[in-house]
Amino acid sequence: MSKRTRKEGNKVVSLIKANNAEFYISTVDLKDNSDDVLTAVEVINRIIADQSKYKLKPAYMIISAGKKLITVVAYVPPELSERLSHDKWVHKSVIGLSEGTFDSGDGYTRVIIEDDTPFKSKDMISGNGFAYLTKKGCIGDDESSEDEFIGFDDLDNF
Repeated sequence: MSKRTRKEGNKVVSLIKANNAEFYISTVDLKDNSDDVLTAVEVINRIIADQSKYKLKPAYMIISAGKKLITVVAYVPPELSERLSHDKWVHKSVIGLSEGTFDSGDGYTRVIIEDDTPFKSKDMISGNGFAYLTKKGCIGDDESSEDEFIGFDDLDNF
């Protein structure tokens, strides 16, 4: 396992914990190496399992864009599998992209897609993933927030 894989796995766990997220989508910088992306999932799961004080068992998706490949892995723990299917989550997230190579294992689904614009596509995948989580009721809709954003254009009214 590479140092970069461990670093990216630790980063995702830190983000999940900081946001106290039950469902999370993150990008990782593991380039075109889809095996490293899957290894990062193992790192994330090991860290979460080793931290007994960390009671949340999150479902998450990680996306890595290289020069010509995008790798997406969704992991859903058994505790959340009735609310969300990792397989459907990945399939709904990559709608609109070329056919990819899918494989699944214990709690996860991975897809590897050849793409000419992987960095643009990772934003679309993330957006589709969040839209699917919202549709399934796993996360709230941002528009329902009671907080109102005031932009610079509104400052003249004060």
